[in-house]
Amino acid sequence: MIQMYSNTTSKDRKLLAAAQQMLQDSKTKIELIRMQIVKVSQSAGGIEDVGATISLLELRIEELRHHLCIEAAVAEGAKNVVKILGDRRVQDHKVLAEAQGRLQESSQKIDLLRLSLEQQLNELSSDHPKQALIKQELVNASSLGAQHVSIQPFTSLIKPTALTGSLEVRLMGCQDLLEKVPGRSRVFGSSPNHGSPSDMKSLTRARAGMSIHGHCNLHFLPCPDEVLAVLKVDNKVVGQTNWGPVNNQAWDQSFVIELDRSRELEIAVYWHDWRELCAVKFLRKGSKFYIFHP
Repeated sequence: MIQMYSNTTSKDRKLLAAAQQMLQDSKTKIELIRMQIVKVSQSAGGIEDVGATISLLELRIEELRHHLCIEAAVAEGAKNVVKILGDRRVQDHKVLAEAQGRLQESSQKIDLLRLSLEQQLNELSSDHPKQALIKQELVNASSLGAQHVSIQPFTSLIKPTALTGSLEVRLMGCQDLLEKVPGRSRVFGSSPNHGSPSDMKSLTRARAGMSIHGHCNLHFLPCPDEVLAVLKVDNKVVGQTNWGPVNNQAWDQSFVIELDRSRELEIAVYWHDWRELCAVKFLRKGSKFYIFHP
């Protein structure tokens, strides 16, 4: 039907749009049904055919590896941009700061992803065929920019469903956050070579009352143990909470997010000091949250 009306006159464009919408609705329903089948099969307990189905642990590991690959690629690209701009006599400070921010943000995510992947890996059997491969990926990821993390998946991940409409999110609070965050130190956090996370200038200003370049002296300020959450949809910031103490009522804030064929919601939590990013969750529409810290 779509092919029939794709090259017709304007009077048939409504039919074409209707056909495209029907196709998208059908794809969405199919993806939701597939995810429900996976959930039901996992909750039934036990996996009889390992060749056809993988365990919940393997699914979690696969998600971690997927995001690790993405962040490694982002960090590699940002690192190259920083190097190129840094070698120029006349620098574009805005672009350079954005690239430094992306590099720092991806580097901090990689630290958390590696930690979680290492913990999940310990739960796999020692003779699992992917043990050696994943360990090598962790080594590659530990040397940021050495090479892209090559992913050879257990199985094809279910593609996130693209949804359009309004999403209401209520963030209450958090608990059991990492206090000793891997890859963080006062010296590292104060380095002028790293900006605040990309497109998050408001976070930096709220944290220290400084510009994006001003947080180099952050560790000299008295920083209470407060946290802030930043929401992203498909890697675009759509909201952030106020600073609040670490408890299950830290924020209690609601957000209404307009989705346009969106696939993934990300919630990142930041300490109010040099430790910065300490937790990140990814929510694929219609699926569960996956948390990437202990």
